[in-house]
Amino acid sequence: MYAYIYEGNGKIIREISTSTEEMLLANIETGDDYVISEEPLNVDLYYVSNGEAVQRPSMDISVEGSVIAGIHEGSTITLGGQSFQVDDGEADIEGYSGVVQITCWPYIDEEVEI
Repeated sequence: MYAYIYEGNGKIIREISTSTEEMLLANIETGDDYVISEEPLNVDLYYVSNGEAVQRPSMDISVEGSVIAGIHEGSTITLGGQSFQVDDGEADIEGYSGVVQITCWPYIDEEVEI
């Protein structure tokens, strides 16, 4: 059995595994928000929503030339060691060549190459 401790935004921050639910509950600290699963979860691909562990959604990112489209509002893009917030759905990275990281919780982080 597995317990997944999570933060208020649903991000899983700790995993506990034991052979019985009783032992599992004994290892959870008072005040921790948690969900229990009989199967192990990849915490990079799951988060907790409405008290249930669910798969994190993917972003529908597309790249055409130097323009990255489909970026969710509130996303952070990181390139060349600098980070910028994007609120209008796209970013024009003219003059840059390399990997761009895109993060927006709870979506799975993306990397694209320009």
